[in-house]
Amino acid sequence: MRLGLNYKNGKREIFNENDTKSVIAGINYLKLIKYIKGSKKVEGKVIKILDKDINIDELRSIEIILI
Repeated sequence: MRLGLNYKNGKREIFNENDTKSVIAGINYLKLIKYIKGSKKVEGKVIKILDKDINIDELRSIEIILI
């Protein structure tokens, strides 16, 4: 399984399997569920993935690639 980030400018970034495992292990699932349900607003405009700051306004989608 790999994680892919698709940016609005057309750039696509795909993490390898080890990095994907690290990202998934660090997800705050309760916060994610509240966000998806719409009961929580996004605090801040930047998310951290593997010590890299990513502006959420630049993201188009996040995908999980099953290999």
